[in-house]
Amino acid sequence: MASIHPTEQALWDHMRREGLTRPGERVIISVSGGGDSLALLLLLHTLRDRLGLDLEVLHFDHGLRPESASEAEWVAERTRGLGLPFHLRRSEALSGRRAGVQAAARSWRREESLNLLRSRPAHWIATGHQHDDHLETLMMKLLRGVHLAHIRGLKPREGHWIRPLLPFSHVRLTEYLSDLGERWLEDPSNRSRRYKRNRVRHELLPLMDQLADGGIGRRLLTLEKQSAALAGWLAETESPRQSAAGAAYHWIDSDALCKLPALAGAESLHRFIVERIPGALDASTIDRALHLLKNGAPVWDLHLPRRRVLKRRGARLLLQCLDSAVPPDEHRVGSWRVKVPAGMQIALRTSSGDEAAELAIHNIPADATLEIRTRLPGDRIRPPRRASPVKVNEFLRGRGVPLWERERTPLVVAAGQVVAVYPYCVAWGHDCPRGEGGSLHIAIDGWI
Repeated sequence: MASIHPTEQALWDHMRREGLTRPGERVIISVSGGGDSLALLLLLHTLRDRLGLDLEVLHFDHGLRPESASEAEWVAERTRGLGLPFHLRRSEALSGRRAGVQAAARSWRREESLNLLRSRPAHWIATGHQHDDHLETLMMKLLRGVHLAHIRGLKPREGHWIRPLLPFSHVRLTEYLSDLGERWLEDPSNRSRRYKRNRVRHELLPLMDQLADGGIGRRLLTLEKQSAALAGWLAETESPRQSAAGAAYHWIDSDALCKLPALAGAESLHRFIVERIPGALDASTIDRALHLLKNGAPVWDLHLPRRRVLKRRGARLLLQCLDSAVPPDEHRVGSWRVKVPAGMQIALRTSSGDEAAELAIHNIPADATLEIRTRLPGDRIRPPRRASPVKVNEFLRGRGVPLWERERTPLVVAAGQVVAVYPYCVAWGHDCPRGEGGSLHIAIDGWI
């Protein structure tokens, strides 16, 4: 093959070293027409025989600017000149939005990209993210607040996406285009100070580059490398006992979490949350949760982004999504159906199992449906040797049970009547056998 441009050779070396693609794979290149994405298109087109790739082009017309249609035609014509298949996706909905346009546009592009990838089918979606984008991502994470072990920029490969240009700066890519005599499109929104990323790109990073001896880029990359080393060290720390990631409900041992060193505790809690209900989570939120664990009450709720909520319930910390409710588990014991809240570890028997923590409830009618739940307003129980029922709350207060414990004390309810307050009391009429029904023996361990 004839000698090639130094940037083409550098990309060829980088893609072989990283193993980003394999011969015979089909790659869809997302091309806006800007300098970065056009450079990606031309670089991969030049190297496609060496790399053994089938290439196609995808362009998005967001419909947000009057010139977007003519820009789409410009990219289509440029693509046809290279002899590559061209795919256009237009949005009719984004122009009507007043807020959250960028987030909605990203979500739309992602969905359309995946749909095209599946329909072709293709192996990868290649984007023109380059080195400057990588530094901006690091800085954006620092501005939002991020755990020291999670200072990461863009990955060369992530899911179905590859980013071949991460080693190259925007200046180097546009110089490559200029060497080829190419022109490219400029999107004015990329310079708008309305968006935080643009201010980081055009104001913050240039200023920090001037002030940092040797450039801010080197400092950020060193910080990223140290963060990865810290993450590796923390990964070797033994994690607190917790539910499996795919379980129906999520919990972690809050007492064990408190005993970990601060950094290890923050990393364990962060990993516990994002592995189960993914979403952005800043370091200050993790710090707040750990502060509550060590200094707060045994019962509290902390709301997180993406409608997630952490709930401390004694020795366990729960994670729930407010958009979903976990239905109770249903058990069959003898002729009875027993509804048990998800997350309760419980043993149910029709005869004694000689358990120290077991509670025996007698004279339960055949085919009854029992429910185990927490206290509701108006719940009453008639303790043995009492002439009349009392409110469950008053009964527990009389036993010296603190308020937070009262809110989580399990009740056993049959036909709307409280027949037991676990583990303190079985109601009169159910406290000893009278030959009027069956007996149920309950042991609860791990009420969350």
